[in-house]
Amino acid sequence: MNFSHAYSSALDIELGTSDSTQLFTTARRKNAINEAQLQWCDQTACVSRGVNITCSNGVSEYTVTSTSTLPDQDFLRLADLQPYFSLQSSISTVAPVVVAGEDLPRRGWDWLDQNEPGWRTSTGGTPHAWTQRSGAGGVFVGLVPPPLIGSSQTGTFTVFYVPRADALVSDTATPLSFVTAPHPEFEPYHQGLVHYAAYLLEKLRVNLEGANLQLQLFQTYVARYLRMSEPTGPRQVRTQRNYWNEVRGRRGSRDDSTPYPWRT
Repeated sequence: MNFSHAYSSALDIELGTSDSTQLFTTARRKNAINEAQLQWCDQTACVSRGVNITCSNGVSEYTVTSTSTLPDQDFLRLADLQPYFSLQSSISTVAPVVVAGEDLPRRGWDWLDQNEPGWRTSTGGTPHAWTQRSGAGGVFVGLVPPPLIGSSQTGTFTVFYVPRADALVSDTATPLSFVTAPHPEFEPYHQGLVHYAAYLLEKLRVNLEGANLQLQLFQTYVARYLRMSEPTGPRQVRTQRNYWNEVRGRRGSRDDSTPYPWRT
């Protein structure tokens, strides 16, 4: 489905009219399809992109949404993917240091104030947490403590975000394309965009029942995509505390002949 088909023939069927000059003007139809793309990206996070932020010595916070960080300016929100920090030496024989996963959890400022009172005035070290906030200048991410980066080192903070799809302008453009790259795997869901556009347009003739039906149809496509995107295979449940490692650590100070030392 290309843009022209989406805002014309496909919408004609859902609206029950081919009107494009009176109420359902071509401009309104196009805007509705583009708004549907935005809602789809936000609700499904169907695409994620990584951005590498070059860190400075002793600087804790960086703007994700600046033009220098994101030239495409397609940021929608941070993705639910774990960021990581890496420290690379200019000496080829020195292995890079990577801090990720459980070693770099996300922490809120309130949590840090309560559990690490001196974090705001820290002069630097190896980051063991990251933060996020929204401010007047955009979306900010931070490292706690701020990284210490030597003159022969390069520090990089890699974060992932959900981008907005390319705005549809050309009639031949493919919906849900990102940085001009079409995604054929999304073609079965293009009709969902038409339903959301119809939901917006039905409100123009105060057809709330019809609008709600179109919204439900859109949500059906969203639910289907999310269900199809779930990983297959067995799930692994992990506890916040690694009790097994704690027990193993305690065994060194006990008599190993005791079969279950944590019961003594």
